[in-house]
Amino acid sequence: YFVLNLLAIIIASSVAFKAVIFFSIYIFGIWFYSHKLKRKPILGNIVAIALSILPFFVVFIYYKNFDTVIFAHALFLVFILFMKEIIKDFENLSGDLANDYITIPVKYGEKTSKNILTVLSIAAIVAALVLIYKFSLGLMYFYFWFSIALIVAFIILVNTLSQKKHYNFLHNLLKFIIVLGVFSIIFLKPKVVNALLFKFL
Repeated sequence: YFVLNLLAIIIASSVAFKAVIFFSIYIFGIWFYSHKLKRKPILGNIVAIALSILPFFVVFIYYKNFDTVIFAHALFLVFILFMKEIIKDFENLSGDLANDYITIPVKYGEKTSKNILTVLSIAAIVAALVLIYKFSLGLMYFYFWFSIALIVAFIILVNTLSQKKHYNFLHNLLKFIIVLGVFSIIFLKPKVVNALLFKFL
């Protein structure tokens, strides 16, 4: 852990001093989350999501790239990450109870937590539809239609299944959506790829 953090700082130093400052603060943020905020429901989840997407999107902010499509993608990703965090809490429920971690499922119960997951799923579907119909995505629109189908399946499964192995499957399903989205960026139209990845170069 310490070796990887040190390597991150060394690599950041080859970019700019501001990068060193950012990643030093970021590393402290990860430590602070794991030691102080992880046990706090909702707040802990929100911080975990912010830490997940911050390194990627801070690049666009640093280079003053504020294209709307970037934030539309970010919104979709935030909903998926929030769902993943809650499913992970379901997956680790027995351990959280044993260690007195007050997660969303522990505090609000199974039914309410699954209702929250359903609302987040619908929000993710709406975000995907906005991306499909409001932006020129090239072939990446296939990814969002596929993601919508997977999210609908997720809604059905999360409200009918309740064993740890099922939550593990759903957790992996959400991770698959995230990873597939990263690789699907290559199917965007060139001008959108520039906005998302290369405009800052």
